[in-house]
Amino acid sequence: MDTFQELEHEIIEYMSKICPIKAVRGDFWSTTDNFIQWLDSKHPSTVVYVSFGSIVHLKQEQADDIAYGLLYSGLSFLWAMKPPPKELGPEPLVLPEGFLKKAGHGCQVLGDKLGIRMSRGEAEIWIIPPEDTEKCLQNATTGTNAAELKENLKRMH
Repeated sequence: MDTFQELEHEIIEYMSKICPIKAVRGDFWSTTDNFIQWLDSKHPSTVVYVSFGSIVHLKQEQADDIAYGLLYSGLSFLWAMKPPPKELGPEPLVLPEGFLKKAGHGCQVLGDKLGIRMSRGEAEIWIIPPEDTEKCLQNATTGTNAAELKENLKRMH
């Protein structure tokens, strides 16, 4: 199961009664203090967390479009990225040239409605233009759905 206690504590508690569960920590934890300090420097509920878990593998074009959508949104974000599996090829995903410089201090990139579904279907065939990513982010943070999404998150805790 790919999750963390603070997000899905009830499910983790239930699953631990059925089968043994143990925590696995990757390289992320070696730099956690940097991210915690960065998050602490932001106002509450102002950082967008972006992650596609361990099952979805983005193509370079998808990663580029998401990167530009995040950049265009003007929001602070924490993006958890992982390298693609070896069977998909030796090339790692690369952020667009100048992305980190343009995003500046507003971003950190890590090597039942909780959010907004941006597409349906197979991830391999969907390319979401940066403008659509920007619109979804704005809607989720300051738009008409923002309050509902925040309340749904609070109910999860």
